[in-house]
Amino acid sequence: MTGNGRHRNPMSDSDNRPDAEILAPAEQPVPGASLRIDPVACLAPGRNDARRLLVAWFVKKSFWWMFFGGSALAAIVHAIERTDNRFQVRLSSPDTVLSGLLSGFALVVLALLVRLLIGWVALSLAYPLARSHDAVLEPRTGRNRRWGTFSDRYKVAKAYRLLRWTHHVRQVALDRVAPGPSWWRRLDPILDVVNVLAVIGFFVTTMVIAIIQTS
Repeated sequence: MTGNGRHRNPMSDSDNRPDAEILAPAEQPVPGASLRIDPVACLAPGRNDARRLLVAWFVKKSFWWMFFGGSALAAIVHAIERTDNRFQVRLSSPDTVLSGLLSGFALVVLALLVRLLIGWVALSLAYPLARSHDAVLEPRTGRNRRWGTFSDRYKVAKAYRLLRWTHHVRQVALDRVAPGPSWWRRLDPILDVVNVLAVIGFFVTTMVIAIIQTS
């Protein structure tokens, strides 16, 4: 009870505190623990790894214009030839892949192959980096300890692969490969424009062909 006879509201103190203070966690982080990921740690020293990362990124990003541009091209080819443009690609079947590469869907099949292979290429580029950052942990025991160790390293390599795709890591790679203005820095926005135009071109082409065939 306060001096003027009124009961004190227990919530008044919290109402007057800043929101940041109210929402602050009760437990503080472990002293000395770093909560930020340094983009530099996701690249090997020197320019070679940075250059390989950028090339892999540009190839990965080219999937969209290849896929949608190839689909539009295949629709035009099959509309001119007046044949069925339905085609099913099974990457597990070499015959369908080869027949696709020799058809109007060649660019589409090539885009799917690029999408599949570039992930493994990027993983192979990230694996040595993940191995170099191995934590000092107690060796695993058990009958499957070797497979378990390899599985853990594989998962860490996948995590590094995803980190290396991020914007900030790619910016560090660009600063190493091309400190000043160059085509390395212009290629990324160019691919953005080309990918958008390819998607728009695919839908426009599909609509035009559908209108022509129904008229």
